[in-house]
Amino acid sequence: EEIESNAKILFTSFSAHSDQNGLVSLVRTVGADKAVIIHGEPKAREKLATKLYDLGLRVSF
Repeated sequence: EEIESNAKILFTSFSAHSDQNGLVSLVRTVGADKAVIIHGEPKAREKLATKLYDLGLRVSF
């Protein structure tokens, strides 16, 4: 069965050990409007969430 999709596919690469700047760069590259943070130390996740929120993204954990 075929199912129609409006999905956009983007090929990119990034290090699995990216720092905050690397992750923000990735988010900008893919043009995301929301982010779900699922890994990292609580304080680091909060700092990243704040930075992404300040860039206009909807952020959740």
